[in-house]
Amino acid sequence: MLVLTAIKADHTKVMDYINRLDNYDGPELARIAQEDEYKLYDEALCIYKKFGESVEAIKVILHKLQNVKSAQEFAEKT
Repeated sequence: MLVLTAIKADHTKVMDYINRLDNYDGPELARIAQEDEYKLYDEALCIYKKFGESVEAIKVILHKLQNVKSAQEFAEKT
């Protein structure tokens, strides 16, 4: 709930909450974070990585951040 509130109200605190908290629906919050209304792509990527959602993380890197090199590096590490 805290992460969702930060996504909607105070974007500056989202990354801190993502890193400190564990008990939240990561994939759902990542989906919300990357909506056009919020455009929190780095935060969505961090959530997907934290929750082991590699395919979704790659999608964010390619489609939202548009960084093929980072996607390739992430794929090689994963």
